Amino acid sequence: DWSSDVCSSDLKNKSIKINKKLINKSISCDKEKFTDLLVILLDNAIKYSAENSSVDVYVEEYKNKTKFVVKDYGIGILESDLPLIFSRFYRSNKARTTNAENSFGLGLSIAKQIVSLHNGTIKVESAFKKGSTFTIVV
Repeated sequence: DWSSDVCSSDLKNKSIKINKKLINKSISCDKEKFTDLLVILLDNAIKYSAENSSVDVYVEEYKNKTKFVVKDYGIGILESDLPLIFSRFYRSNKARTTNAENSFGLGLSIAKQIVSLHNGTIKVESAFKKGSTFTIVV
């Protein structure tokens, strides 16, 4: 279960609930890398969420492919930062980085590389102070 790989201390300390809606479908992938991808997205969602909030994780069929969605209701990302967040070493605005003292800005860059290795797409929709939704299609 990839969700058990996520930093459970943040999950428990912040009292964040994970809402899952999953389908039972296998995909052809590098299991270790794909697990890393999902952990990166879920870890970020938890890291940037407020206490006592929730994170939604959906897996569903989409045009003969599989769509993975990780949605948080946290601090969001400024619109001006959205085109840059998948760049190596990029760290968004100060409101986000003060929550991530140990971050090097590599997670989303690695996530994008993993998605590319699987011939998929990754996109983000976000509203500052309302949350972010990351969608992967493979």
